[in-house]
Amino acid sequence: MSVEILEDLKQKARALSSQEIENFVNYLQKIKPDGEKDLGLASENKAELRQLHKQWMKANRIKYAGQYVALDGAKLIGVGKTRPEAIRQAKDKGVKNAFVMYIYPLDYVGEIGSW
Repeated sequence: MSVEILEDLKQKARALSSQEIENFVNYLQKIKPDGEKDLGLASENKAELRQLHKQWMKANRIKYAGQYVALDGAKLIGVGKTRPEAIRQAKDKGVKNAFVMYIYPLDYVGEIGSW
């Protein structure tokens, strides 16, 4: 970006109302520089993504218990017995930053060690 454009934006921003400035800031936080992929991870989207993941888990936990799953939002894009296997499937589908997690079986009982 040229210095002139940046200075022009700053000058114009001074004339905005507080609500317009807030809207502009929100807009700026959502866009990415040229060449940088938008991962959809603005802070407001993180909560939405967590909610999508939780809903998917609730609906599909029994079916995928004991496996690793890779999700793109609420869409299943990889399944495997190992994390690298699920990640590879996601990458094969063009998703580089999939949400990957292990689905514990319903009868899983965690252990806590002690002395």
